[in-house]
Amino acid sequence: MFYNNELRFVGEIFKKNRIQNRIININSPIKLNYVDSIGKFLTDIMNDEKTFADMFPNIKKNTIYKFSDTFDFSYIFFLLPDEKDIIFFIGPYLLKDVPGNQILEKSEALGFNKEQTKELEYCYTTIPIIKDEANIYVILNALAERIWGSNKFTLRDIDSDFSGVFEPVLTAMGDSQDKAELNMKIMEERYMYENELMEAVAKGDLSKVEMFYNSFSQLILEKRVQDPLRNIKNYCIITNTLLRKSAENGGVHPLYIDRLSSEYAKKIEQLVSTQEATKFMFEIFKGYCRLVRNHSIKKFSPVIQKAIVIIDSDLTADLTLSNLAKKCNVSAGYLSASFKRETGATVTDFVNLRRIKYAKKLLKTTNLQIQTIAQHCGVLDVQYFSKIFKKYESITPRQFREKIIKI
Repeated sequence: MFYNNELRFVGEIFKKNRIQNRIININSPIKLNYVDSIGKFLTDIMNDEKTFADMFPNIKKNTIYKFSDTFDFSYIFFLLPDEKDIIFFIGPYLLKDVPGNQILEKSEALGFNKEQTKELEYCYTTIPIIKDEANIYVILNALAERIWGSNKFTLRDIDSDFSGVFEPVLTAMGDSQDKAELNMKIMEERYMYENELMEAVAKGDLSKVEMFYNSFSQLILEKRVQDPLRNIKNYCIITNTLLRKSAENGGVHPLYIDRLSSEYAKKIEQLVSTQEATKFMFEIFKGYCRLVRNHSIKKFSPVIQKAIVIIDSDLTADLTLSNLAKKCNVSAGYLSASFKRETGATVTDFVNLRRIKYAKKLLKTTNLQIQTIAQHCGVLDVQYFSKIFKKYESITPRQFREKIIKI
């Protein structure tokens, strides 16, 4: 097929976003075409003999079809060029997070037993949530133009045209071994999810964290206590603890980790709603990602690592080259040359930039006098403080504050 590379590339993009995709023969039984956990669940409650062609007769060429099933899972498919029985099938995915109470209501309406309900809840945790479906169509539009030509294809929503799509036919859950396997799957999924997020944080990979978290379902959080707010607060505490180790693996010194962790620990207990707590959990992930990006000293030699930690631990201390060299047990010449080679900045510039960064934070978030801010940044002479501030920011501290106020 002339479009093999393009199709493979698009498939990889969807997989990176945790969206299943596969090539299907429309005349094969549905059960043969599903290999993941959600597919097993669907085929267990469906008519085993149905084929894709039975559910969707008269599939047209050059047409991208979209439909949703009984469970609000969304799917997309289209016939491959030069093929009459082979389709590219994408899904399932959700367009929004589905609360647990809605799943229970849907399960009751379908007459599911307790075990089937539990498996359905698990399936919802495994499906990615795509909050902006337009991104999917941008990718498919580019693929369609490549394989069919510009303006030679159509998009068709077939929810209203077809009935009985993935309608469940109740079956027994199975023996105790099946239930044990389901419990293991749920646990494995949760730990896999945690591990992937922790790895992304350790690398400071904010885009990957955002991608995972955008498809986050609160159902992935095990219900440990009855109070929903307390439950998610507990998970915020767990997340804060886990990501401490991720940041450490990412090369961040415990000095920085402890500061951030302590700040989050206080804020967690101040949360007043599950919505606020869910939003804050994402902030914890982003915060640790930023910490790794801004404070990872993994790439530096032990001497430079020590020097940076000394600088950041107390900006009001004596941070001259000679004093830092003494604390690092090296000569001033060695520290100066090594610092410049490894960080790209002189010790003086590095210290000044750290002090200016902290000064900007205080100017933005407090009403402290300029002289007081200068002292907090380790510069006793306010005129000298204004001079170095202007050197790096092109404006004085007072002008910086006035600019912030106007904004």
